[in-house]
Amino acid sequence: MATESYNLLSNASATGTQQVIKPGGNHVLVVNGTFSGATVTFQVLSKDGTNWVDVVSFTAAGTAFIAIAHGSIVRMAVSGSPSAIYATLGRVPV
Repeated sequence: MATESYNLLSNASATGTQQVIKPGGNHVLVVNGTFSGATVTFQVLSKDGTNWVDVVSFTAAGTAFIAIAHGSIVRMAVSGSPSAIYATLGRVPV
């Protein structure tokens, strides 16, 4: 079974671009970098297509286990002034 991996942020200091998650399922999110007091938040676009819903936030390097529905649109939102933030979302095969 192939695993899916999404590079949500790479050497970033601002909010990343949105990505569509296919297939859905269980995922591990890994976030690291120089936070400098900033907050980095994993978000899912709500069904109204306008509002972003916060799922989990980081103020330091960390990981999170997240179940994501097939076809969900996600992004990493950055607030504050970090530098060199990285975020990778990887699907956990069953």
